[in-house]
Parts: sequence; structure tokens; C-alpha cells
Amino acid sequence: MRKNIFIIIMIFLYLPGICQANEMLLLLYSPMWNGNFETLNTDPYNLDFSDMKKSRNFAVAIDIYGWKNMVRVNNTDYIYGNPNDSLLYNLYIKSYLKENDTIDRIQKDLTISIDDDIIEDMITVDYNFTFFWHSSELETDTGKKHIKKKYYTEKITGITDHEIIPQNFSDFNVEKCQAFLTFYNNSINPKTVIFVPENPGIMSIEYNYKNKSIKQNMMTGYVEHNKNGIDFVNFTQNFGWSNSDGNMSHIGKTAIIKGGNFSVDDLQIIAQTPYEKINITNYNISECDVFNGKNPVHYLVIGIFFVIVSSILLIFYVLRVLTI
Repeated sequence: MRKNIFIIIMIFLYLPGICQANEMLLLLYSPMWNGNFETLNTDPYNLDFSDMKKSRNFAVAIDIYGWKNMVRVNNTDYIYGNPNDSLLYNLYIKSYLKENDTIDRIQKDLTISIDDDIIEDMITVDYNFTFFWHSSELETDTGKKHIKKKYYTEKITGITDHEIIPQNFSDFNVEKCQAFLTFYNNSINPKTVIFVPENPGIMSIEYNYKNKSIKQNMMTGYVEHNKNGIDFVNFTQNFGWSNSDGNMSHIGKTAIIKGGNFSVDDLQIIAQTPYEKINITNYNISECDVFNGKNPVHYLVIGIFFVIVSSILLIFYVLRVLTI
């Protein structure tokens, strides 16, 4: 009994580590997304057609098996645009007709509806089928053989399936993307510092200034698949910088434009989401006059700074002489 309790305790202690290890293995064996949704697989396997609607000679089932162009950010699933255009589903039709029977036509009546629930939206696909078919029988009438056809109609209604709709990435609010620009008017080292607050929908940000650029990477996407084999892109945080060019640099999570005479008209900030590029033009601009030589106080501060440094160096020199 004590041994079993010990095993249970150890499982709970190591479970978080095991889950993290599984996530690391998943990323290790998941290919990095190339940025093209067209390369993602949308051919399903292991579909569920257990709930079949039947008539005398036919059976029909439907299964919603995934979403096109789906991404996962911070464990939240997103699609883009109209859910009807992203929905993936398949029909299964089985016929029990005999060898001499022929299907003439199948009429399909489709209804797709969305229930705007308070917590989660639900999409429902509903089909009604009408089968038009005939049987052929060989008959002999007055010594002559001819084929006699009998025509039939069968209906199956209520072939339905439903699925929770992921969040819609088209609700991404461009106005929330704001860039904070601070110009440090320093006669020694003037520069402009740019900061864009993190947004869970931004993969990367590119800063362009007078044909120079630098790129800030926020997330990396890895291709995974759902239980039916449909690919989606799972994004994880992967912060870093690349493409530093010319007078563009960075420190921490801010981009730096070196030099004075900064002009906001020459600046372009482009945010890349999984689905589109967004021009960020909502600027919050401020100026910080640091040692610009125009204020006597600045000279006083510089003088005090040099006095402190000189005093520290003098103390070290005296102590060294005394210890010789």
C-alpha cells in the first residue's frame, strides 16, 4: 500500500516535467512552417461515419474533420475570415442497390448555420438527400423481350454534424498596434528609440528607415496535425533580432535609429501576422533633451560627473601609494 502511494506521489511530482518534455519532443519533430498555408495538408484520415442516417436502399453520414489555415497562438485556435470558407467536412454515401438498379440523380440540400453562443460559437452542417433511381427488369410480352424500368424516390434528412468555431483572427484590431517613439536629443550620441508593445498576433516586426532595416522576431510557427491528420500551425515565442543594417540597431525589445535629424516620414513599421502584413502608423512621439548643450544645467551635470570620477580615481591612486 505504501509502495503504491509512493508511486502516485512520484508521478504527480514528475508530471509537469514530463509534459514539458513532451512539448519539447513535439517541437523537435514538428517541421518549421514556411509561411505558406497552401503547403498544409487538408486530406483527412480516420473519419467518423458511425452516425449514419438510413433509408431502404441508402445510408449517409457526415463528419467535420478540421479547419483550413488554422493557427494556434498561446493555446488558442484561430481561423481567418468567414468560418464557412475554412470548414473542412466530408460526406459518406453507401448504396444497397442491386446490380440491375441505377442511380439517376442525387439532390443535395445543404444548410450551414452558426449559433452565436455566449461562450463559444458553434457551426452546424445539415444535409437533406433525395435519391432518384430506377430498377431494370427484362420482360417478355407477346413473344418479344424488352426492359421494363420502375422509378423510385427515397429521402434521407437530418444528416448533420457540428463543431466549435475557433476564434476569428480577422477581429485583430490594427488600432491597438501602437509604436512609441522617443528621440534622445543628445549632442554626443543622438538616437531615436522605437518600442512596439507585444501583441499575441504578431509574428515579427520590420523597421525600415531610409533604405535601412532591422527585423524583430516574436514567434515561430511549427506544423502539427489534429487527430484526423489535418495540418495547422502552432506558434511559440521565439524572441530575437535579425537583418541589422547600417544605422539600425537594437537594445532589449526596442529598435534604435542612430543619428540626429530624425524624420518620422522616412520611417515604416510593418507587423507580420500569420495571415497578413500590417503597416503600423499609430505613433506616440516624445522627445528627451539629454545633454544637448542648450541648457546650462547640462554642463553642470557633466562637470559633477567628471568631478566624481576624478575623485574616485584619486582615492584609488592614494591607497595604492600608501600600500607600497
